[in-house]
Parts: sequence; C-alpha cells; structure tokens
Amino acid sequence: MIRRTVLSLMVTLVLAAMTGPVSAATQRAPSTDTSAPTGTVRLMAVGDVMLGGSIGRRIVRQGPGAPWRKVWSYLDQADLLIANLECPISSRGTPWPKKYIFRAPPAAADSLVAGGIDIVNLANNHTLDYGVTAFRDTLAALDARGVRHVGGGQNEAAAHAPLIVERNGLRIGFLGYALYFAPGTRRQWAAGLGTPGLAVGTPEIVSREVAALRTQVDVVVVAFHGGTALSSGPSRKVRALTRAAIAAGAALVVGHHPHVLQGYSREGSTLVAYSLGNFVFDAFTGLPNDSAILDVTLSAGGVQSFSWIPIVIEGGFPRPAQGVEIARIMARLRPVQP
Repeated sequence: MIRRTVLSLMVTLVLAAMTGPVSAATQRAPSTDTSAPTGTVRLMAVGDVMLGGSIGRRIVRQGPGAPWRKVWSYLDQADLLIANLECPISSRGTPWPKKYIFRAPPAAADSLVAGGIDIVNLANNHTLDYGVTAFRDTLAALDARGVRHVGGGQNEAAAHAPLIVERNGLRIGFLGYALYFAPGTRRQWAAGLGTPGLAVGTPEIVSREVAALRTQVDVVVVAFHGGTALSSGPSRKVRALTRAAIAAGAALVVGHHPHVLQGYSREGSTLVAYSLGNFVFDAFTGLPNDSAILDVTLSAGGVQSFSWIPIVIEGGFPRPAQGVEIARIMARLRPVQP
C-alpha cells in the first residue's frame, strides 16, 4: 500500500493546487489500509484510456491528476488497477496512414501514475499510431515510472511475455493480446523475432500461453482487445478466444475495443467481461460515454466475487453515475452466453 499512499497524497496536493480544497464528495477516504486480506487481491479493471487530443492538453494545463479527480476515491481502494492504454505516449514519431490516430504527450505517463494505474495492456489498434519510435518512447516512459505492461514489447518474446505480480501473498499472472488491427496494420504491427510490436492473440496461442503461465502462478488474468466497435455483444472470434483462455486456466478475462459496455459470463470461479468500454476518452457521444469499473476479488481459487461501479464520461473524464444513469448502465451489464 506504500505506492498508493504516496499517490493519494500526491494527487490530493495536485488537485488542491488546481482547484483549492478538494470537496468532501471527491476527497480520499482517510488513509486506512483497504487491502484485501492475505491470500486475496482486490483488482479493479477499467476500459480504454486515451490520453491524447484535448485530454492530453488538459493534462499539460491542469496537471497529471486531472482525469482521475472524480473517481480517485474508488480507484485508490484497489490492490491492483489495470487499464487498456489506447495511445502511444511520445512527442515523436510519424503518423500511421489510417483514419483515427492518437498520441499522448509525455506528461500522460505521469497521469497514469497519478491515477494509480498499475498495469496497462498495450495490445490494441492504436499503440503504434505513430510508429516504432513513439512505441519505444512509450515503453521507456512506462518503465521509468513503474507502470507495468503486457501485450507489447521490443520483440515477439517480450510482447508475449507474462507479467507476474505478487500481492497479499497471491501470485497473479497477466497476459495481453490484440485480436483487432486497423486495415493494413496486422502484419506490420505484430511483434517479430527481432522487431518491436504487439502480441497477436488466437485461440491456439492464448491456450498455450495461459496453460504455461498457470503452472507458475495462483491465478491468471488475460486482457484482450477485439470485437466489433459499438456492438452490444461479443463477436464470434471474441467468444472463441475467451473460451480458450478459460479452458486453459484463466480465472479472469477482460476485453476492450467496442467502446461500449457489453455483458459478462460467470462460470464457477471464472469471469469474462467482454468489453469495459471507454474510461478516459474524448470525442464520443451517447452510449460510449457510459462506463463502469469492474471490481473483482481474486484468490487462489479464482474469482471470489465481483461487482460494478457505474461511471459516466463527461468531457472525456470519468465521474460516478447518478440517479437514472446507474440503472441505464447496469442494464447493459447482464450475463451473456460464453
């Protein structure tokens, strides 16, 4: 809890400098240790975090804590917090020739720390939007700040390498995969034997790597990026991949890319959250601005319990849902067939 205690103080000071005293509604709870008991870990997962565009400019102007101000009291309760980083972090690179490209300023790396993000998935269709140069800058920025990452690396072995974290006496293994790339980028963006890039997921690859990791840890968590944008349910390819992950021994599988919330599958001590939607993202209207924090308790037996914290994105930044917003969001988070 040392890192989170320091983060709590840092963000409170940043926000106080920006806005004066933090209101009671958004202030951190007293610094009581809220860690899960020994042998269990409270893991929170959020959706796409895109820190470029207007959000990046606001981070530069308002400070690294700006995106997280209204949800900080929730995030700080996690023993581990994982997100999908939907952009490179760099001031360099050449734009890839595709329709939507994102790049966050170097200050965005400090913002991840201010938000308490412990782990990011890099395997997605925007990480190489500004090429290998910006991708390498991203890896260096994350490493320098202690933000761990999966799904991307300096070569194929690094991109597919698991991340193993021990917390509260529990060994948790993380893997990240991309199922979807923008047209014309799949071959170039996949990591090679000697070239930087992303981990591409197929049921066969996921099955093999999850099974190998399961022998080293108490519990396996898989993050993936795939499916159909704005779709209300998981695609056939997504279902195939998540079934392979669970069958091979994963306890928790979390998905991104559709930009909207989708349902979940719970079988025994396993859980699949097919899409966590957006979390920090500008330029969307309507359903993509409904979000949720997935709050899971993990043990050596798998997923012990889980719940959702409904969130609304306003001006690109998340805030707690209120009133009828809560019912609207929860209506999208229903069980679906695996």
